[in-house]
Amino acid sequence: MAYYTGDIPAHPLVIEPPFDLDEGCTATARILNPTGAEVATPAAACDAQQRQITVTITSPSPWDEPGIYRLILVVMFPAGAQQRVPAVPLVIQGDTEIGTWNTLDSARGWDGWPDALHIDDHSLYRLLDVARGEVIAYAPALPEDAPIPENYRMAQLMQARNRWNAARVDPSGGDADNTSFALTPFPLDWDIKQVLRPKSARPVIG
Repeated sequence: MAYYTGDIPAHPLVIEPPFDLDEGCTATARILNPTGAEVATPAAACDAQQRQITVTITSPSPWDEPGIYRLILVVMFPAGAQQRVPAVPLVIQGDTEIGTWNTLDSARGWDGWPDALHIDDHSLYRLLDVARGEVIAYAPALPEDAPIPENYRMAQLMQARNRWNAARVDPSGGDADNTSFALTPFPLDWDIKQVLRPKSARPVIG
């Protein structure tokens, strides 16, 4: 699931737990920010017939910064037992204005990476986040609060795509889902370095 900072979902989130629900069960919900701090305790309700839990998020928005948040659900059963649902990652994207880093939407809108349309939100966010850090480490430093140049944005997409392609070929790369996708070291290639630090051709002396 992916949203933007400041969003408040218009409809409840629907979660299907990996276990059966009993009639009369109840649920509690917490949202943790990327640092692990609790930022909201939305209302949660069990629906045993539909085998799902609905979570209603109201104002104010719990998402004040981009990153991967976690929805924590605990189900209480009438007999006194309780069971925790595996944490649900919620991807929160930043601004989409010109001069910002890429979002899931801009990555999926790039013609050079059609596979991005089929990568789950969590894995795609991680790819973009790691690629952003690698671009920052190699590219010329920018003044604080400067807009992100278009060549930096393009390099971020190219590096994220290269990482994805490498993971698909490497058996240790995992299954590219929320639990097994691994981001192994993958250096910037020559093309990306040229995008970030272009070198002019040497003059020919004859």
